[in-house]
Amino acid sequence: MNLQSMKHRFRGFVENPRQQALTVMAVAMAMMTAAHAGTGGQEFQQIALMLTGWAQGGLGIVLALAGFLVGIGVGIVRQSAMAVVYGLGVAVILYFAPTAIVGILTATGGLGIVHPLLLG
Repeated sequence: MNLQSMKHRFRGFVENPRQQALTVMAVAMAMMTAAHAGTGGQEFQQIALMLTGWAQGGLGIVLALAGFLVGIGVGIVRQSAMAVVYGLGVAVILYFAPTAIVGILTATGGLGIVHPLLLG
């Protein structure tokens, strides 16, 4: 599929209200299904804990160091400090993101569905 055919398909989508309505209905149904799947709060608790453990455990530290070292390598090759900053940013975000996300989601009292999932 080349760029011209993609433009033609997009133009056809923009000009066809029936196709837009069907797309909106499909997205709405997918969102309702996803919202219904998490109403109990316990379905994804094990995987959330596992991913948090990975991100803040040995795997997260190895990936953070790898991102930092790749940033240093790219910075040396391109002779730019921005690559090192990006590598450091990836390392920091990878290690601290799970704690920040849990803090943000549990700090808002209106998310009763998320509390059991995140706090256990």
